[in-house]
Amino acid sequence: MALSEYDVIDTNGDLVYHFVASEPKCSPPGVMQVIKSITAIKIFNEYPLIQNQLLCCELSSDGGYI
Repeated sequence: MALSEYDVIDTNGDLVYHFVASEPKCSPPGVMQVIKSITAIKIFNEYPLIQNQLLCCELSSDGGYI
């Protein structure tokens, strides 16, 4: 998946606002899943204890606004 433009616009407490531009063949839910996966990996690498605490839970919600 190739993202042609990516920028974090703002953060508001628990929310992060992204601006993402990609190829037309990339589905918006697929782009969101890639962003959530990369974010989770970076958080777990920096704070490994969080991963143990979230064994039964999710790091992010299933929702998103496109």
